[in-house]
Amino acid sequence: MSTIAQNEFQLFINGAENPSSDGRRQEVRSPATGEVVGSVAEATAGDVDRAVTAAAEAFPKWSALTAYDRERTIKAALAHVRSKADFIGLG
Repeated sequence: MSTIAQNEFQLFINGAENPSSDGRRQEVRSPATGEVVGSVAEATAGDVDRAVTAAAEAFPKWSALTAYDRERTIKAALAHVRSKADFIGLG
């Protein structure tokens, strides 16, 4: 059996990684082997409320940006995702 690196992912709320407020996690398994390859934080209703509130608070600043600045931000995010393509299974 091969060894697969374990990856732990948190919730991304208000620009930062956060554990679930109740500490619960969900295993992530490889669909090819069934092997556990990591875990993700399980969001509670309270975590979702915090994320929605943070997004609503960030919206005025985002909407005040020019289309060019929003495009630049989105392209930077896309470049980051592409740089991780092999890791997240897009490569």
